[in-house]
Amino acid sequence: MMIKISICDDDLAFCRSLQQIVSQKLEALKESHTITCYYSSASFLAGPMDFDLLFLDIQMAGEDGISLARQAGIHVECELKIPAFLNISDIDWCILLANGVDNAIKATRSLPPDQGYLQIWGKQKGNFFLLTMTNSCSLDLVKPPKEGIGLSNIRAVMEKYNGTVKLSMEEGEFRLSLLFISNKPPFTPN
Repeated sequence: MMIKISICDDDLAFCRSLQQIVSQKLEALKESHTITCYYSSASFLAGPMDFDLLFLDIQMAGEDGISLARQAGIHVECELKIPAFLNISDIDWCILLANGVDNAIKATRSLPPDQGYLQIWGKQKGNFFLLTMTNSCSLDLVKPPKEGIGLSNIRAVMEKYNGTVKLSMEEGEFRLSLLFISNKPPFTPN
């Protein structure tokens, strides 16, 4: 099976770097794939919406990834302040957020217009940080779907940082919870 991947990011160097990293990983796994890069939200929206995996920049000039989700009729709420003390690389945050948001967007595609929603919340308590992504999904879905590339990428990043991944379903709602625990104390101002 050919895996179709789209990357939408206005940073040309980052887009090419991500394309190279993803391609190398998939080639190592002997997975057939195509990767299409879009350098603006306009070019992405003008292209074919035919992809299995989407890496979508959350902050782009003009229109950001969350706006693109809203344009697709998905209600988005996001309250997230990433704590620096976790020392998680930017690329790993991109993998976590892009794959989580991509999976949420896919899950809401089967719903009637304006019934889709995505909530992204981050909460810190001491050395703990919980990132939760909750989205609407079909009522026919009674258990989390089979794991694909997106979720396996999320698990790999969480493993790297000794974090935990929890998936849960409840009447038309899917929740992805990522728990980070840091040995480094958080910054506390005097």
